[in-house]
Amino acid sequence: MKVRLSLLSFASGCLASGVILTPSQQKPSDKFSYKNCGEATDAVQVKSIEIYPDTPTAGKNITIVMDGEVLQDIVHGAIADIVVKAGLIQILKRTFDLCELAENQQANVSCPVERGEQALVQTVMLPSVVPKALYTVNARGFTAEDDPMFCLDILVDFRT
Repeated sequence: MKVRLSLLSFASGCLASGVILTPSQQKPSDKFSYKNCGEATDAVQVKSIEIYPDTPTAGKNITIVMDGEVLQDIVHGAIADIVVKAGLIQILKRTFDLCELAENQQANVSCPVERGEQALVQTVMLPSVVPKALYTVNARGFTAEDDPMFCLDILVDFRT
């Protein structure tokens, strides 16, 4: 359960402001990478995303820093569909209200998130024991009007 919750926290930190990555902003490392599967017309576009340290370590804090542009106001009712897998095994499938998630995670953004440049900084603690696996987080976001907001695929490698 701790692994699910911490990966969920990690994913929610990445998603609390509903940002996506542009292909030019992808920053793979040995243990962490991400991919934009969204469109240029999505409600939120990301200029950059970084994690510190760039190699996630069990039992340590990780900070996610994202800068992006909100093209359409994000209001209550915006959601993210999250699927987390350890290897091929699905360990979580859940839909989150992004505004509630941002409030519960004490993110530095809150709803409504207005159009324009936005920055998100979120720190989460990873559990001290993480089973050795390649974790995949697939996130698909939708506005309150059910328009595409973002599409993000995250890989976190704890195999070594």
